[in-house]
Amino acid sequence: MENILKELEELLLFYRKEDFKKLLDENYKEIGVSGKIYNKAMEMNYVNSHQVLSEKKFTISDFSSKKIGENLIMNSFKTTDKRTNVSAFRTSLWKKQVNGNWQIFFHQGTLTSE
Repeated sequence: MENILKELEELLLFYRKEDFKKLLDENYKEIGVSGKIYNKAMEMNYVNSHQVLSEKKFTISDFSSKKIGENLIMNSFKTTDKRTNVSAFRTSLWKKQVNGNWQIFFHQGTLTSE
């Protein structure tokens, strides 16, 4: 299960609108590293107005998944921007939908002091 959810997290790093549309829950909420709050509509506007990345601009490390409820998983990991070397700790909450697909409904990023 952990590998599947890591792959889903990595898909979002390409900023493809079809991935965001499929993987973000309708009630998605994000607290970004800036402290700004985003929802699915804001994220969709962003990916619609930006170019799809041919490669991920972040690397993921220290990835772990923990079941926290029925059909509910918490992912924790660290991302590092390949260009700036700036890192952030990240937490995502994913729920398994009735159709069996996983969707992210919450994400938070916090800059590291490293």
